[in-house]
Amino acid sequence: MILENFLKVGRLFIFTLLVLILASCAGPFRKEVAPGKKNYKEKAEEILGKNISFDFNADSSLVLCVAERKPNRFMKYGKFLVFDTDKDSLIYSDSVSGAAFEWIKHNKLRITFFPEIVREGGNRAQSYIVNVFTGEKIKNKKEK
Repeated sequence: MILENFLKVGRLFIFTLLVLILASCAGPFRKEVAPGKKNYKEKAEEILGKNISFDFNADSSLVLCVAERKPNRFMKYGKFLVFDTDKDSLIYSDSVSGAAFEWIKHNKLRITFFPEIVREGGNRAQSYIVNVFTGEKIKNKKEK
């Protein structure tokens, strides 16, 4: 009887030990990035540095990455990038100063520039729309 209990405890110990060994070999549960590919956040940090804001388009297939150089959240300075999240690729980049960004369609951004010095006679904000796939820039018709 003692021998039978000893064998049951031994089997339980070996089973527990095997489960622990197999669980430790499995590693953490996480989404792996394919070798040679990096996600948009890592790529943006390599290009822009650490202070980056991310803004997705309506269907989250594109992400705008803006390097924030000024503490004011409405005024963005510096370089910006657009990544295609489905293809994991950079599709557009540019540098601007004193601008705000807004997705207006799936692949179009409105970029609005604000005058740093307001002059008499009306220095108004100016904007253009850019197609991030083609790079085509269209001046906003309301501001002519």
